[in-house]
Amino acid sequence: MRYKHWLGLGAGLVLGLIFLVAGTGKALAQAELFETPFLNYLDFLNLEQVRLLFHGLPYVEIVIGLFLVTGFAMKLVAAFSSLLIAAFITSNTWFITHGMGFEPCSCLGIFSRLLQNQLSTQQSLYLDITMLALVLVTLFCYQRRFTDIYPWFMNKE
Repeated sequence: MRYKHWLGLGAGLVLGLIFLVAGTGKALAQAELFETPFLNYLDFLNLEQVRLLFHGLPYVEIVIGLFLVTGFAMKLVAAFSSLLIAAFITSNTWFITHGMGFEPCSCLGIFSRLLQNQLSTQQSLYLDITMLALVLVTLFCYQRRFTDIYPWFMNKE
């Protein structure tokens, strides 16, 4: 039964690292990112909402990533992150159905350059589905209670 705990902890850590990399990459490349993916949202959001999304999203992702990596309120943060991941899935699905499935998504911001092959919107959708699976593994396998807020590396005896 102890392996379940480690599986849940590992899933939360991987999910946190993905959020940290994506948020940091977007925060470091905000000037160039606004030109490409965020302007596509003008079809269903006004310009002020797009700017709020553009400026706020990287920092929300960084905070979620930090909480998950440190294990602070891991189950609660994982549940909250599922809402953000569901928004990503909805957004990517919308782009794919409107013929933009092979467009670069800039999901990892400046770190996309390190891959030397940007993720397409379709590949990003696969990543988002994987992230949602990691959330479920974290919620169902991590052995601490939903409301426990202390980090995974601290023993509470």
